[in-house]
Amino acid sequence: MPTKRLLLGAGLSIFLCFGTALAGTVNVDFSFTGNGTSSSGGSWSWGGGSTTLSSSFDASATLNNSPIGYEIVDVTSGPGTGGAGTVSDPFTFGPSASDSIAIGGCVDIGGSTTCGTLFTGQFVSAQAAENGSGPTVDFTATDVTGTLNPALATALGLSSDNVTGSLASTLFGSLSSSGGSGLTGSGDLSLVGGTVVPEPGSLLLLGTGLIGLAKLVKSRMRG
Repeated sequence: MPTKRLLLGAGLSIFLCFGTALAGTVNVDFSFTGNGTSSSGGSWSWGGGSTTLSSSFDASATLNNSPIGYEIVDVTSGPGTGGAGTVSDPFTFGPSASDSIAIGGCVDIGGSTTCGTLFTGQFVSAQAAENGSGPTVDFTATDVTGTLNPALATALGLSSDNVTGSLASTLFGSLSSSGGSGLTGSGDLSLVGGTVVPEPGSLLLLGTGLIGLAKLVKSRMRG
């Protein structure tokens, strides 16, 4: 019985190590905040009807609490599909074009600095509504899909493609049935990364463990 338990424990440990090396998900949070003035260059606009909503944030941003320097966030929705712009009946937007959301800048993750376009993606659907607390508009998008910068993905331990998530942002301005416009706002893009790429060291550990387990089984059988 002790031998069986020992073998079961060793096999389980190796299995868990192997599973950890091969798969996993990591949440990536891009947070961005505009300064609310036209001098920042940040703004948003929507012409109503089937036109798209476009916005730009270029004040400050963080990635998992790490500051992003020279940050630019550009967002373009898909075409408008209707709605009244209220919380109970928000304006809705259809699927956007590829690369319709882009985040760029420089960020340091674990001592590794990555500069350039950090994330590009698109929205499957989005909506906008006046939130009732002043001249602000809530713009949200579900089923965001896209790609991380390969260097950034490596620093985070992720594969760069098949990244999914959602966007929640607040835009300063006004909105009506004929569209809306305003200054920049703030938002958070929450993403979930894909499969973790196994490291050579993890695979070597797996192989060593299997060899050790085989030797243990052999010696127990002889005994």
